[in-house]
Amino acid sequence: MTDLTIPQDADAAQARALVREHFEIGDVVEVRDAERTEDHQMDTTGEVTGFEPDYLEIDDQPLGEGSARYEEIQTVAKIESE
Repeated sequence: MTDLTIPQDADAAQARALVREHFEIGDVVEVRDAERTEDHQMDTTGEVTGFEPDYLEIDDQPLGEGSARYEEIQTVAKIESE
């Protein structure tokens, strides 16, 4: 399993570069939000379908419907298929 933790001081461009360095289109990943409170949790699982300028595209979904802004990502983990 590949796990990537985005440094807290990373901006969106740095986070995007790190994600692109560790993952590829077609990888199945779990994305966790940096803001982990009870009323605001973003755990998204799906296939990477794009590295957009402002967000990581998951399952061809637009931002707010499954994809994640780079600056809001805390961790990305690749899920290995069995």
